[in-house]
Amino acid sequence: MTFHRPRPPGTVVDGALVHAMAEYVVNEGHSEHAPAFLQRIGLSVHALIGPDGTIYTGPPPERVCFHAGKSRFLDRENLNDSFLGCEFLVAGAHDYRSFLAAIDDPEHSPYTAAQYDAGGWLYAGWSLRYPGITRARIVGHETVSGKDVRAHDAKRDPGLAWSWGEFWRAYDAWYGILTMTKVGAV
Repeated sequence: MTFHRPRPPGTVVDGALVHAMAEYVVNEGHSEHAPAFLQRIGLSVHALIGPDGTIYTGPPPERVCFHAGKSRFLDRENLNDSFLGCEFLVAGAHDYRSFLAAIDDPEHSPYTAAQYDAGGWLYAGWSLRYPGITRARIVGHETVSGKDVRAHDAKRDPGLAWSWGEFWRAYDAWYGILTMTKVGAV
């Protein structure tokens, strides 16, 4: 079973979400690799980035993935139709509690330089392919699905350990390279 669908006709892709999840999700003592876990619970993303910077592609950006859930950004709700999404994988096996502890510890950030670099390349490519994906419209999941939108199950990713400064440095560098070399967008 696939958990993505065609993008509705006329829908403009004009945003991208930064997500985070455990590389291996521990639930009731069982560990499951992130892509298998997403598939099992009926979710999908356009890409996942491993701790070593490997980009695992999901459905192509032309497809709607189920990653934003109940969400709101500016005047729009339910962002799956118009936003792309990528999961940055936190190394190792985590239950939800240890995952939240990891993403909220800036002193011991679980995010790697390789992930920021790969993410910069991916999101810069998306921005070149979809001009509506500007820096102002690349946001964390917590920005669109926080307590103001989901009172009882607010999203917290990518968390306090996420360095937007490091991400934007990589994004800007790759945006410049991809623009100058006119390499095909992601």
